[in-house]
Amino acid sequence: MKNAEFKQAGLLTKLKAHLDRNRLGELLVANGTISQAQLSDALRLQKQTGFALGTVLREQGLLTGTGLKATLVQQIAWRTMAASLAFIIGFSTLGIQSARATSSSYHEDKVVSTRKSMPEGEVQTVSLDRRAPVALSDSRPALFGTSEIRSADISPFNKWTSLLNRLNSKTAPLPEALAAEKSASELDKVEAVNTYFNKVRYIEDKNNWGTSDYWETPAEFSSRGGDCEDFAIAKYAALKAMGFKENQLRLAIVQDTWKGLPHAVLIVYTADGAKFLDNQYKEVKDAENFDRYRPVYSINRTGWWRHVS
Repeated sequence: MKNAEFKQAGLLTKLKAHLDRNRLGELLVANGTISQAQLSDALRLQKQTGFALGTVLREQGLLTGTGLKATLVQQIAWRTMAASLAFIIGFSTLGIQSARATSSSYHEDKVVSTRKSMPEGEVQTVSLDRRAPVALSDSRPALFGTSEIRSADISPFNKWTSLLNRLNSKTAPLPEALAAEKSASELDKVEAVNTYFNKVRYIEDKNNWGTSDYWETPAEFSSRGGDCEDFAIAKYAALKAMGFKENQLRLAIVQDTWKGLPHAVLIVYTADGAKFLDNQYKEVKDAENFDRYRPVYSINRTGWWRHVS
């Protein structure tokens, strides 16, 4: 190899090594946003869920939307420089390779194809290990036409587990209007809960709490209003107090395909099928054949489910 090629290869190697150190997770550690231990835990959860690393970190409360955007800008700058440099080096090397090819023998029966891995995406730094053992869901129909994979370990979901630890008779009292419905049928209870809490004011967390994502207790929600997951949490706690079992209820995080935004609803399994309670609809809806939402995961006290289209 000529001296110029050695220098070019060495420069690309150094650049690749720097980019490897500046993936999203490593940048966040370098910036002091998260610790190495927190990154390791997030990567472990990412392997289990298949979610983007940024989504996992936000779900764990370790990263805000603003922090994620700032880090991605930094990452994009490095990758833009890498792409430009690779193009320049590749263009200059092309002349050398062409000259060498014209002086060498050509074999039509030998076609060698090489493929190099591209740098990973901004927020998808670890691939899902599909060889890992999984637990299949129960016999209930999967939500919104997806298949489900269940795990009993809800510990990585910090916001949810923290909220569960805060729920008690004071933070999640059953409103008198709903207590009067305790003897009603399953569907009447579900309708009553949905109607009651959908009257509460919708307000985004940044305006309500000064933070990008805060999961309220039902008492906080009733007094201050809240956003989509707060509606779902209040309905969950009320139906539990009205006699619904844990395995009948799930908080579901979904992608609203109409709006292109994440959303949260409460899933309720009844004798009449899976229903969902949603602050965007006045009436309770059937989950079957409803194609607006694409579920990402659902969760209750006993486990969580990853949804696969």
